Amino acid sequence: MNIHDLNGRTLSELSGFVEPSRIKETATSLGQLRHSLQGRRIVNITGDDRSKGGVFEILRALLPYLVGAGIEVDWYDVSTATEARSALEFLHVLGHGVEPSTTWVDDLVSYRRPLESFSRTGSEEIQAELRSDDVVLLHDTQTALLASTLSRTNSVVWHAHIGATTLSPPLK
Repeated sequence: MNIHDLNGRTLSELSGFVEPSRIKETATSLGQLRHSLQGRRIVNITGDDRSKGGVFEILRALLPYLVGAGIEVDWYDVSTATEARSALEFLHVLGHGVEPSTTWVDDLVSYRRPLESFSRTGSEEIQAELRSDDVVLLHDTQTALLASTLSRTNSVVWHAHIGATTLSPPLK
């Protein structure tokens, strides 16, 4: 597992790019969040694409401002074994609303072992770092597999960051 270094940034760094009223509103919201968390840590979990992708770009830009506002934040990348990559990509493609192939049920069955292994190993890595009062934010499709295990001990929120504006037909 990779643990990202997060250096704090202040909202004042946005002066000249963002309207002062928006900076003030954001500072107020961050203060309310800090107060609501009452010292709890937010732990962000992503896949192991350590330096690319939309979620990486969002988190690397956003999280330093939370840290700068006095909110305790961590960001971990779950390790992914080579044999699990195809299975996780399969879930990712389905999450994007791509029509499943006629063999998707068989494909899913063949991916069961690597998905279970990823879930077990990833959960163990993360749980070794978690405190009981942490709020865990799971990002993107592959981390969804960790939700059931991690939610036994922590508050967990999952966000896909992907999807389609049209629904696939119901599965038969």
